[in-house]
Amino acid sequence: EKGVCMSIHKFYFSKVFGPQTSQAELFEDTVESQVSDFLNGRNSLIFSYGVTNAGKTFTIQGTGKEPGILPRVLDATFRHAEGRLYEGMNLKPYLRNEAQLLHPDQVKKERIAKASLFASVKDECDRSTPSSVSESPVSSDSNLSYFNLSHNSTVPPSSQ
Repeated sequence: EKGVCMSIHKFYFSKVFGPQTSQAELFEDTVESQVSDFLNGRNSLIFSYGVTNAGKTFTIQGTGKEPGILPRVLDATFRHAEGRLYEGMNLKPYLRNEAQLLHPDQVKKERIAKASLFASVKDECDRSTPSSVSESPVSSDSNLSYFNLSHNSTVPPSSQ
């Protein structure tokens, strides 16, 4: 029954995960099939919804030891693309779903434009890097493998 200014809401869940559920289990049970569909050309959407402090960011990002949904999706995507990359420079995206075949002189222009773009980005990065950076030791081994650093390496403190 409804009272004045009251409504009744019913919610249905296909599955409820407990606090001991690992990131791997959650991914396998909820997202893996959507990633497979996406990699086979179907549209897919994954989003996280809930109240503040419910664990949305943890679920999506995870940690170094327990990667969340996003790192697992990226890993699956790159593994899927491995060995399928076309490294020729004679194709250029055109409109939404087409590719344009370039003539050899156009390929040369594309290579020059690409080299120029990379050079300008590198120059900008070199200019924005301070000449003297204060250093602090890396705090955990998980960060070492992520950034491919050794135990003796140092990184600048975060600017947060």
